[in-house]
Amino acid sequence: GALRAVSCCLEKAFPSMTADEVQTFLYAFFPFLFGVYPYTSHTEKQLAAMEAAQVAYTPASIYELTKSFVGNFLRAFE
Repeated sequence: GALRAVSCCLEKAFPSMTADEVQTFLYAFFPFLFGVYPYTSHTEKQLAAMEAAQVAYTPASIYELTKSFVGNFLRAFE
């Protein structure tokens, strides 16, 4: 499945990564993916509530957030 596919990509792109480092990445990345959606998709009611509460909101896409996370996490293996 998805875990194996990402593992294979990491092994090819970052051959210096150990099996433990790949596992650490997977256990950080997949929960991150499940949690990123609420930061990128808000209902009109949520947006109105944030505006009323004067919450500083910076829109971000799933791509932007994921690219930043993965780039920062994997930088040490380049």
